Amino acid sequence: MQSSYTAEYAELLALHARFNKALDNADQATSNNEKYKPRECFQGDFWYSMNNTIRNILRQCHFPGADIADFSKTSFDVEIAGYSKADEQGKGYCAFLNSVVMLAFHDYLNKQSKHAPGWLLIDTPLHGFDEGTRSTEDSSMKAGLFSYLAKQAVSQQIIIIENTNHMAGIPLDENVNIVEFSKDKHNGRYGYLDGVYDVSDES
Repeated sequence: MQSSYTAEYAELLALHARFNKALDNADQATSNNEKYKPRECFQGDFWYSMNNTIRNILRQCHFPGADIADFSKTSFDVEIAGYSKADEQGKGYCAFLNSVVMLAFHDYLNKQSKHAPGWLLIDTPLHGFDEGTRSTEDSSMKAGLFSYLAKQAVSQQIIIIENTNHMAGIPLDENVNIVEFSKDKHNGRYGYLDGVYDVSDES
């Protein structure tokens, strides 16, 4: 009986030693790995697709620099004539162009990914955006962006969070569902998270 316990104990010690060796080797392998660079994992068709889709969206949004826009491999962002959006454009244009990049990347995922998201949420795409005198639907970049969003929403869900004062003069598709957050517990929907209120409004 004692020899049986001794054999089992010896086997457990051997397993323990094997596990420790495996863990030591795993730590060593991890420390020797080069830094993970996800940009290098994208194939050539990704950069081609992003360039074409960004230019296509910008054209539909009546953006004057659409044909000289590129998706940079270095900055992993849109550039206009080789300049970053922060250097070339104001803060409002940065928000606008960020939305365009998101839409292009979303389009690529929907077409190429095994796990296509099928929905998109964009927060304040018009934040600080001022296009001056471009007020007609045929030339307005704001109207062009929302027209593009409406077309994309036919086959998927797109949620836009935007201040209503930024939406003046933008024609909306009849299929667009508008939910206004009233911050009033007794009128309309209080906020984005249903049933969640500011502490000052809890009483």
